[in-house]
Amino acid sequence: MRGMIPGFLTVLLLSALSVCAQIGEQTKATDTPPKGDPRVKALLDKAGLKYRVDEDGDYQVGYKFDDGRSHVAFVFSQTSRLGDMEIREVGAVAYTADEVPCSVARNLLRATSKVKLGAWELGRFNKQEAAWFRAKIAADTDVETLIMTLRAVSETADEKEKELTDRDDF
Repeated sequence: MRGMIPGFLTVLLLSALSVCAQIGEQTKATDTPPKGDPRVKALLDKAGLKYRVDEDGDYQVGYKFDDGRSHVAFVFSQTSRLGDMEIREVGAVAYTADEVPCSVARNLLRATSKVKLGAWELGRFNKQEAAWFRAKIAADTDVETLIMTLRAVSETADEKEKELTDRDDF
């Protein structure tokens, strides 16, 4: 039995070192910021739109409107699946607070019934609760659909931001 203990300790030590090495490899892999989905990059480049890829690998596209206002929309690189369909989200923030008031949430819920594409959602943005307008489209969409979606999301979010805050922060 005594001869088995050093062998057992050796196996235990090697197992621990193996786990530590794997954790180290995972840490190294996440140290580099993720790259955005190349399909989105190709579409934005084809459209001639300027964009920035953030630390999450999401594309930020700024819009300037005729009235002098502007808004930033996000094309998310991470996709989801529904059966065989791959879905991408396009979204823009219109309102942030430590906690979105019930009156604002009701306003957003009512506004959702009036839009043709997308819906209002509560989420997080810059460590605050946020009102996001998001549209879900096919991940392998064409350039015209992506541009139309970006424009609709940006305009809808900017109009709501102006209504709720009378500011132009996003």
